[in-house]
Amino acid sequence: MPHKEHGEWWNANPKAVITQALLTGGGLNVSNAYPINGFPGPLYNCSTKDTFKLKVKTGKLYLLRWINTALNDELFFSITNHTLTVVDVDAIYVKPFDTDTILIAPVQTTNVLLKAKSHYPNATFFMSATPFVTGQGTFDNSTVAGILEYEVPPHSLHSTTSIKKLSLFKPILPALNDTSFTTNFANKLHSLASS
Repeated sequence: MPHKEHGEWWNANPKAVITQALLTGGGLNVSNAYPINGFPGPLYNCSTKDTFKLKVKTGKLYLLRWINTALNDELFFSITNHTLTVVDVDAIYVKPFDTDTILIAPVQTTNVLLKAKSHYPNATFFMSATPFVTGQGTFDNSTVAGILEYEVPPHSLHSTTSIKKLSLFKPILPALNDTSFTTNFANKLHSLASS
């Protein structure tokens, strides 16, 4: 089971960032990026070649574990044009439900099923995360992206198409203060034993 991490990236020593916050009594300095598995992705100026790519095969079912390693930020996460089935949150099975976007809190794990498309889509898809924020204060108001790529079926007409020439679809994530989405998402979390 591949696991994917979302966290925060500072162009500084993270221990120094925490020490400064403790000394001043203020919040942490705003991070420079939210990486996926350590890669900031193509939406940040410094990292267009540092992008996490998840390769899948058509028709396969994947169990993905998403881990939010950000210090204070809840994150919305979505894979464009794909439905995620939430099956587990923080090592507790939940009644499975489908969603286009998940909300994941700091240090939380969420296991989702991803059903790859049954046919080669001739496209690539952003896997994106952005913060959920309702309070005041500073935060990293950026979006991180990785890329979901389909393996080209052998002996197909698509085998000569370069990945770089494929269409890239981007998700529409909830607004950063979308409490309606977060409430609806939380209301879908039920134990397996619930009716």
